[in-house]
Amino acid sequence: MKIALIGCGGLGTSLALGLLRSKVSDLELRLCDHNQSKMDLIVSEFPSLKIATSLFVKNVVKDAEIIIVVVKPGDLERTLTQLKEDLAPQALLVSCAAGVQIDFIAKVIGKKCAVARAMPNTAVAVAGGTVGTFLGPNCDQKRDEERLNYVFGVLGSVRAVHAEELLHAVTALSGCGPAFALLFLEALIDAGVRAGLSRSEADFFAKGALRSATVLVDHVALPPSDLRAQITSPGGVTAEGLYQLERMAFRYAIMEAVDASKKKSEQINYLEQATIVK
Repeated sequence: MKIALIGCGGLGTSLALGLLRSKVSDLELRLCDHNQSKMDLIVSEFPSLKIATSLFVKNVVKDAEIIIVVVKPGDLERTLTQLKEDLAPQALLVSCAAGVQIDFIAKVIGKKCAVARAMPNTAVAVAGGTVGTFLGPNCDQKRDEERLNYVFGVLGSVRAVHAEELLHAVTALSGCGPAFALLFLEALIDAGVRAGLSRSEADFFAKGALRSATVLVDHVALPPSDLRAQITSPGGVTAEGLYQLERMAFRYAIMEAVDASKKKSEQINYLEQATIVK
């Protein structure tokens, strides 16, 4: 399968690494970025593979079956303008740009084209990602869903949403969520140091705490609230810690962070639509 990946920033690099590490037998990956050194860094990890790179979009798009565009929302229109003339008739264009909806992309392309959106997170680099997807109206539902699942399925877990607007929430929860969790991990490590552990010890036990929580959620058929209750003895040390978190509005802070990220994604779409109208 010929896949063009345009944009080798943080997420683009994670996608490229994940695809190449997956060892998909029929994969022909082409990379495009304005910074050759970023592409060279990816290629250097796979000396036995032939990976095409180019500074020019048209060189990687021509006859590609899937084009994955991973650029900043503000750069998307320019990128689409550069590639639209070289899109193959049966190509699937997949945008990973946060907040920018399919009708905007279709207007820039200016011709009938299968367009989908995918919202991965950076854990796709190690096949542990979570990917939300949505197929546009010009997609062949069966064929293009299979293509999306084939490509992103090797990178982690894939789930389609029934309405494109829900990708704002997916972006905030799944895309931004790992950063929120990592901030919590940082705080746990610092708290461990404050409690008297060495930093390496605090790092070991804090990572273990989050890993244990994830394992429980994945393997025990109970909601998180029930699992938390099982850990919390009446009047115990866990209950005291949870009380302090609730007193400091921990739950509220998380909900506000997700809501703020969702609104930012919605704002990006509004600004892009305003550009098209003008």
